[in-house]
Amino acid sequence: MAVDIFQDAFNNQIAQLLNAFPADHIIEDTKKPFWSGLKRAPQILEFSVDDPLHLELVQAGANIFATMFNIPLEKDKWTVAKIAAKADRKPFIPKKIKIETD
Repeated sequence: MAVDIFQDAFNNQIAQLLNAFPADHIIEDTKKPFWSGLKRAPQILEFSVDDPLHLELVQAGANIFATMFNIPLEKDKWTVAKIAAKADRKPFIPKKIKIETD
């Protein structure tokens, strides 16, 4: 479940945004690049059990869920890494949505 949250927040939502506004997107009204000034095109992150920050986030999320359901916390990062490596990650499928750009 925690890997799914990582996948949604740092991969799928960013991929959806970049699907709607690619890095080279030009605004029709102004003919200027969408990603300019203070707006920078985001980077899609792929979950990796070898990245300590990714693993810490998944472990923290899993332990929050464990606390909610009165399940013992998992403090061993290697156990978390083994479990997270086996988690299925659904591929990103873009949705047909209109994003307001005011």
